[in-house]
Amino acid sequence: MNNLELIKDKYGYRLNHLEHRHHADGSKKWHALRRAYIGGSDSAALANNFAHEIGISYVTTYASPLTLYRAKTQEQPVQVESEAIARGKRREGGLRAIAARTIKAELGKKVKVRRQAYTYLATLEDINLGANLDGIVIESDGSLAGLEIKTGNVWVAKEWANDGLPANYYCQVQHYMMVTGLRTFYLLAEIGDSLLLREVPYNEAFCAKLMYEYKAFQEALVYEQPPMPLGLACENTVLTQAQTSSKYIQADDLLNIVEQRNALDEQIKLLEAQKDKLDAQLKLAIGEHEGLAVGGYLISYKQSKASISFDSKKFALEHEDLYQRYCSSKVGSRRFLVKYEQSKPSITGDNKQFALENEELYQRYCQEFQFMP
Repeated sequence: MNNLELIKDKYGYRLNHLEHRHHADGSKKWHALRRAYIGGSDSAALANNFAHEIGISYVTTYASPLTLYRAKTQEQPVQVESEAIARGKRREGGLRAIAARTIKAELGKKVKVRRQAYTYLATLEDINLGANLDGIVIESDGSLAGLEIKTGNVWVAKEWANDGLPANYYCQVQHYMMVTGLRTFYLLAEIGDSLLLREVPYNEAFCAKLMYEYKAFQEALVYEQPPMPLGLACENTVLTQAQTSSKYIQADDLLNIVEQRNALDEQIKLLEAQKDKLDAQLKLAIGEHEGLAVGGYLISYKQSKASISFDSKKFALEHEDLYQRYCSSKVGSRRFLVKYEQSKPSITGDNKQFALENEELYQRYCQEFQFMP
């Protein structure tokens, strides 16, 4: 009996496929397989849609429903694996080997860990889902749990402080539990020189929200309707398509969005003015000193070091040939601007008859006015 048959026979988990993760190598074949289902690393992008409901701005800033839609509908270039990812893969085996004794040391639980990674594929409510597990944990009572291994440098340590867990990792293991039917996940992380362990139980309400977003995303794929952007920087590559037309298209149905944007713009200006006023009061209090210590806050107003700037315009005029040798061209970027289309300037005067009889003198005393919207 193979692993899949053993687990399904004993626990009835809803798994269609289970195998050693030998194909997760970043190849074209692997990327094609990834496009066919929603995986754990995809879940955070879709969870961004309800991030505000759980008290955070975003689950991740590196992906959104829109960027995920692009990844699933268009073939992506095979990217060179970063050193951080490569290092994490190299450490995965070693961390998996010590997972059992770490769980015992931290939680007092005696468990066994299957020292290999697995890929699970399942179909829930007609949606293809996938889960790449770093290992299977066998509890003392014979029940199963999942293992996820993470590595990171000291710069991300603050996200793990006070027994915390980065939101995208929480989302990832909830997705895995939804796919596999497992009800507990152990997340073992090597952050800098620290070894951290988190035990994460299944969250049914959270997974219900995830499934709602998965269904909406599936509909977007079926009807070829890209999801609305969230305003994340990662979406810029999708939104900044090459301009091929100089025409303006009529879209009066978007007037409400424009008006909402303008109202927010005015609010931001007012808030920035208030903030500038408060900053000025603090700067006044600092005076000639370097900063203030206020109730645990350190407020600095340091003098920056002198810098040298290069006058490229002057250099280009005086050494044109040499300047041209070091110049390179780049594609122009698109500028986003919202303005009200006003009527052309009109000329007003005090006396029409005077204008007819003394045109040159009249023009000297005319002013241009713009019609206000």
